[in-house]
Amino acid sequence: MGAAILALFLNAALFSIIPSLISDIPDRTDAQGSIQAINFIRLKPPEKPPETQKPPEKSIPSKKESTPDALRTKIPRQAQDILTHPALQFEINPKLPAGPAGFASTSIAMVDIGPPPMKDAYEVGEIDRPLTPISKIPPLYPLRAKRMGIEGWVKVKFLVTETGLVDRVEIKGSQPEKIFDQTVIQCVSTWRFSPGAVQGVPVKTWAITTIKFTLEN
Repeated sequence: MGAAILALFLNAALFSIIPSLISDIPDRTDAQGSIQAINFIRLKPPEKPPETQKPPEKSIPSKKESTPDALRTKIPRQAQDILTHPALQFEINPKLPAGPAGFASTSIAMVDIGPPPMKDAYEVGEIDRPLTPISKIPPLYPLRAKRMGIEGWVKVKFLVTETGLVDRVEIKGSQPEKIFDQTVIQCVSTWRFSPGAVQGVPVKTWAITTIKFTLEN
């Protein structure tokens, strides 16, 4: 009987203590709301770049190989002997006559290369620069010969000086005689020329020409 009373007493004590124990337990919903989720992401390691192959290095010949000694080592021994000591494939005929022992001295004539002596007057074929007329007026037709209808010609020779003036007018022939001579002398005396020259030096030059007189129809 006492055991039953003790059991009742214990049960009553337990029922009174259980509510206080339940109030001390925190709400699960609040506790879960305060927890933050953490996501873990796994990163891939960086890939290594592919290794580039280096081009093969060109072999640069050294300066020693370009020297004549280096080239000589590449030539066979027989070729080197031919280059250094070429063999001559001929023989000198001992029967050939010997050359002269010396040269005989010859006398040298002195030649004067100076300008030739100048003449008093030159012909047209002897000058280097020909005569060039500057002023050459034709002669007047004589009035008497014109009225009478006379025609003819006069051959005249004259000297052109170093300055281009006309001097020493001479009548060498005429037809008819004495009709046109005087008018020709007067006309030719007024002519002017660029003088002739010999080796660049102006000289006196003889000139000759024929002047014809004809009437117009």
